[in-house]
Amino acid sequence: MRVQNAYVFKSILVPIDEHESPDELLQIVGDLAKAFNSQVTVLHLRERRVTVTTTIEAETIRQATDFTQSIVDRLAADGIEASGQVDSVRPDYIGPRILEAANDVFADLIVVGGHHHDTVKERLLGDLGKTLAHGATCPVLMMPSIGM
Repeated sequence: MRVQNAYVFKSILVPIDEHESPDELLQIVGDLAKAFNSQVTVLHLRERRVTVTTTIEAETIRQATDFTQSIVDRLAADGIEASGQVDSVRPDYIGPRILEAANDVFADLIVVGGHHHDTVKERLLGDLGKTLAHGATCPVLMMPSIGM
């Protein structure tokens, strides 16, 4: 008799961007969390670009916190145990920060929403998916980008 390795996803990390529509992502995450009785951690990273003269941020800390809490509340309304984390990072450190967060919460699965190539650097030097696929110590589920 052959025994197969079965994954049990007790801890799911969901990095989410303020620019993406989370509906499809949350449906998948919710279904997985219910199936495995998982704890979900929603990670929202605020991008910060620091120049010589200024710091450029896409959103305020309050906006980031409110956005993250709205996602946590949606999951909780579906009976899913969820928590949120907000952090600020440089754009080139998003992938490594997601990997750090996955280790911090002992993630058994990382679920990433569809993501578009936003910059020439991403198109030429790789993207978030490549960073996560090569650096994660747990499975990574990547949702397809819609409308590309």
